Amino acid sequence: ELEINPSLPGARQRVLQAGSNLTGFFNRTGIDLDNRQMHADTLIESTLTSANNLTEQIASLNRTIKEYEAGGKEAHDLRSQRTELVERLSELGPVRTFDLADGTQRVLFGGHAVVEAGKARALSAVPDPVTGFNQVHMSMGTTSIDISSALTSGSLGAALEERDVILGGMEAELDDLAFTIHQDVNTLHFAGFGQDGV
Repeated sequence: ELEINPSLPGARQRVLQAGSNLTGFFNRTGIDLDNRQMHADTLIESTLTSANNLTEQIASLNRTIKEYEAGGKEAHDLRSQRTELVERLSELGPVRTFDLADGTQRVLFGGHAVVEAGKARALSAVPDPVTGFNQVHMSMGTTSIDISSALTSGSLGAALEERDVILGGMEAELDDLAFTIHQDVNTLHFAGFGQDGV
């Protein structure tokens, strides 16, 4: 309509309003995606608290089981409790276990030993220097390593995938669409004339 009669005030206003509506949509959608990413990021941090609680309990049971069985006692109930804790930990991320001769259990989380004998390595949320989002680190002596990429299952894996892959991909697509429209609209305007003939 505007192309047929470029000087028509109503048509001009409708095009301006459509542009305003579209930019509003982009902004609202971008904010919504940001909020959803922040929610997933917060979930990662709170889930690590649960994971650390579980690994500490597993390490404690390892110590007790070792003492019991070294003294010739049966520790079936304690082993059942440990199995239940390991199963709960596996709901948070990928877990593998190895039974050792002394009655303890080595527990791998994302392929890294999080429980070794009677000790548990702490998991922590460390902000990425580029994105600012939390990455999952495991303590290693005086330092820590990023194990985020190894967490491919459980609630932690799901939160990382939602935040980085699904929502991150949607944001990238939204940015690409906004940029393309911006370029196309500007190209049309640069080829046209104002009401003053310029």
